[in-house]
Amino acid sequence: MMDVEAVKSQLFELMSSRRFMPMRKRSLARELDIADEDYRDFRLLLDDMVKSNEIAELKRGKFGLPLGAAASAAPAARGARPSKVTPRDRGNARSTWDSGRNADAEEVDEEEDHTEQEDDGLPKTRATRKGAAAAPTTDQARYDAIKEKEQRIPKGARVGRIDVKRGGMGFLLSEPPGNDVFIAESDLGGAMSGDLVAVEMKRSKHFSRKSRFGYKVNASASRPVGRVIKIIERAHARIVGTFYAHHRREDLPRSPQSVIGHIIPDTPGMFAELDVLAINRGEAKDKDKVAAELVESKDSHRSSSTPTARIVKVFGPAGDPTADIGAIIENFNIKTKFPDEVLQAAEEIPDTIPEEELAQRVDYTQPVTFTIDPQDAKDHDDAVAISKEPDGRTTLLVHIADVSYYVPEDSVIDLEARDRATSVYLPGTVYPMLPQKLSNNMCSLKEGQLRLTKTARMTFDKNLNMQQVVIERSFIRSAAFLTYDQVREGIDENKPELVRTPEIFETLKVMKEFAMALREKRMSTGSLNLEMPEAKLLLDEKLEVKGWTQVEHHWAHELIEDMMLAANRAVAEYMVEHEIPGMYRIHEDPDEEALKRFQEFVREFGIQLRPPIDRLKLKSVLDRVKGKEYEHTVSLALLTSLKQARYSAECHPHFALNFNRYLHFTSPIRRYPDLVVHRALDTRFEPGMKALPVHGKKRGGGDKGREYHERIAMLQPLAAHCSLREREADNAEEEVVKFRQMQFLRRNMRESHPGLITRVRDFGLFVELQDCFVEGLVRVQDLSDDYYEYFENQHLLQGRRHRRSFRLGDKVEVRILKMDLGKKQVDLEIV
Repeated sequence: MMDVEAVKSQLFELMSSRRFMPMRKRSLARELDIADEDYRDFRLLLDDMVKSNEIAELKRGKFGLPLGAAASAAPAARGARPSKVTPRDRGNARSTWDSGRNADAEEVDEEEDHTEQEDDGLPKTRATRKGAAAAPTTDQARYDAIKEKEQRIPKGARVGRIDVKRGGMGFLLSEPPGNDVFIAESDLGGAMSGDLVAVEMKRSKHFSRKSRFGYKVNASASRPVGRVIKIIERAHARIVGTFYAHHRREDLPRSPQSVIGHIIPDTPGMFAELDVLAINRGEAKDKDKVAAELVESKDSHRSSSTPTARIVKVFGPAGDPTADIGAIIENFNIKTKFPDEVLQAAEEIPDTIPEEELAQRVDYTQPVTFTIDPQDAKDHDDAVAISKEPDGRTTLLVHIADVSYYVPEDSVIDLEARDRATSVYLPGTVYPMLPQKLSNNMCSLKEGQLRLTKTARMTFDKNLNMQQVVIERSFIRSAAFLTYDQVREGIDENKPELVRTPEIFETLKVMKEFAMALREKRMSTGSLNLEMPEAKLLLDEKLEVKGWTQVEHHWAHELIEDMMLAANRAVAEYMVEHEIPGMYRIHEDPDEEALKRFQEFVREFGIQLRPPIDRLKLKSVLDRVKGKEYEHTVSLALLTSLKQARYSAECHPHFALNFNRYLHFTSPIRRYPDLVVHRALDTRFEPGMKALPVHGKKRGGGDKGREYHERIAMLQPLAAHCSLREREADNAEEEVVKFRQMQFLRRNMRESHPGLITRVRDFGLFVELQDCFVEGLVRVQDLSDDYYEYFENQHLLQGRRHRRSFRLGDKVEVRILKMDLGKKQVDLEIV
């Protein structure tokens, strides 16, 4: 017989926990270990407790404490023992990046509609540019406020984060991906990218709209459509933009509540502008870069088209380097300093490795091992070694810094790294994920230093098929730090002295042959090579831009890239086959509509792409345009037709690489998902075990099976957070590079620049300056020699009288008309 009072006490204790999310009856029974024969009695007990208002039945058949009940007081009020919050619990509470999501992490809602189709063909950012920028704190009041608002949401509404696109439309992001809900601009209700919102579904069969960029967005009848009915939580407390004061006579009386100016946000997809009242202006001057907070009531959010904001920080005049770069860092939530307790914890890590630890690891101080990195690299994640076997097989050793040894899960260093999720690289500056004591020293595979590693030992047969993968706990002593250019010059010019020793020279020759064969095999099976031209800023001693150069990507880069791909793929295969929950790098198949648009696009270059369009056909297009003037344009068009790669707790294929299983294992110093993978492997190492078994056991049943699924459920929001932080870091780097390039251009104005038309719209031509890769706009109104008509399908602007035309991929000479550093806009004219 079920002990009713004991079960009630356990139930109150569970529901009072900070990490509790509303559950259904079956989930509650599993959580409390209710026996199958007692499940009927347990269901009746829940019904009785609902009737007596001890607990509440929420929407979708889930149960929790009644509205207004203090979670912390509930157990004490009923004589139950307070639950103990372990360090792991605190870490899990802090790890809930989609806090407030109305779903049970371990089961699928039976009432939810599963007929939704894939999203449209626009480039899809799974994690938005702003998004839930920082991990929510464990503050109980905030958590309770979110739950209280959710309980007042009408039944049937969906809760999640919203992604607002440049064109003004939005998508309620689904988890797992694939069922995003379209939200028209008029139905956003004041929501901004990353906000946690409630969406009411609409019975709309079709929608079609014209975006300001000139293309149409269409959807099939099966696309789900909704409207925002409540903003539960704002994703970003501050909005960064430029303040514009309203000019008026100073002698006129002015109320503190009068609108004195407005803010234009820097991030597309937000409000067009924010009103600023006189009382909320602070010290801001006209055209200052500022950070502001929305002025909203505690219980609701404004849904008007022009909300009010309070300026809380002034960076300085727009266009000033310090002000603009500071605003970019703030806008993309880049952390520039470590908390004191994190730095202190890092300093307490011993500088020496215990002998007893070395005794439990494989000694890989031989064969010769070395790192290959850029000249200015400060951290070295990976080192490589290779050997040829007598029977023709090849053994590749990829050694990766064992960061998980130094950074225990839920430690203060780990929580900070988890929040950052990635290192951020800006011109002349790095904001690392880990303190420098680790990133530049103890975890960096420095030349001549003994370092702890995890090793992927891969054996390939003569046909380059991977025969065996062994994952080991190891230690190495790197024989040399080599640069990419050093390796290329040493091998191509047959100069062993450039790569330190004859032994390293001979090893590099074997590596080059092996890596090139790996790449050839991968490309022949349909892997897409979408390398885009990249400009590298050249900085002087004061970090001022003195010029730029195009980044050269040669075979030495590809050598390391292909060996890292092999290691990442091998570890992914091992984890899937042994059912180890981890974090994977996935790239979903492109949408059919996106491929149709690309098919129409390349037809203008005389390339016929016949359906069905698969990966090999896309690769054939890239091969056909290689070396042509429009190669960059076609590659860019294909890149924007594909979805964006992201992290996921579930393993799915990687479309561009043509890998069924893939993850990131090779950079745990600078990427948190790699550290997650290392920790996942740690769970299978028994004490004293140096290598994981090649054919080890899979997950067990019962409690082990439940733990497996619980771990995956916990990793899913973490994967979304890491994807978001990756996007923000990339966007911050892109913005800073563009600003610094424009700075240099303004100081070194030329009569004209060679340009390439990269986009054609009804309002003008986007042209990329080929000598610096800065993009500017030639507006239609500045083409004064004729009346130009826009032909969307042909990507063409053509004069009505003289028939002069400008087509995508055309080369043109342009002159800079105007540059606005604050807005990061360049206006051009055709020479």
